[in-house]
Amino acid sequence: MPDSPTPQSQGDGPVPGALVPDDQPRRRLRVALVTTAVLVLVVGWLYILFFYRPAKQIDELTDRTFPVAAEEICAAAMKKVDALPIASMAANPKERGDTVAAANAELAAMVDRLSDIQPTGDAPEDKGVREWVADWDQHVEDRAVYAKELQAGEDARFLESTKGARQLSRAIDAFAQVNKMPACETPQDVG
Repeated sequence: MPDSPTPQSQGDGPVPGALVPDDQPRRRLRVALVTTAVLVLVVGWLYILFFYRPAKQIDELTDRTFPVAAEEICAAAMKKVDALPIASMAANPKERGDTVAAANAELAAMVDRLSDIQPTGDAPEDKGVREWVADWDQHVEDRAVYAKELQAGEDARFLESTKGARQLSRAIDAFAQVNKMPACETPQDVG
C-alpha cells in the first residue's frame, strides 16, 4: 500500500482553546489596560458628578440679589407686553406702530425700575449690570424709532444698534440667560 498520510493524534498539536505560554503576558496586559480604562472612566465621572465646580461664566453675577429682583420686574413688564395684540398681525403699519409704542412704554418703565435697583459700586460685576441696563435703554430707543416710522405710515424694518459685531438684543439676551433671568430677554414682537 502506498504511503498515505497518517492521521495525527490529539496529543500532537495545541488543544483548541488552550493558552499557549506566549499568550499569558498579552492576556495580562489586555486585562490591565481594560481595567485601567474602566477605572479612569469611573473616577472621572465621580469627580464630575460630585466634586467638579465649573468656573463662573462670563457676565455671570456672583451676587444673586440683582438677578432675582430684575427677574420679578421684567416678568411683570413682559406680562403686560404679552397682553398686547401681536404687532405683526396689525392691519397696517400705523396700527403696528401703535402696538409697538405701547410695548415700548412698558419696556421703558421696566428699564427705569431696573435702573433704580442696579448696583452702584465700582466692582466689575456692578459695572456689567449698569452696562446691561444701558443696553436695554438703547434697545428701547431703537424700538421707539421703529414705532415712529410705523406710525408715520412707513412699512419700516426694525434696525437695532450693535454691540461689537452682533445685534444689541443678543448681548442683552446672553446676559439675561447667563444670570437666569428669562423674563429679561428681549421680546420678539418686532422681528
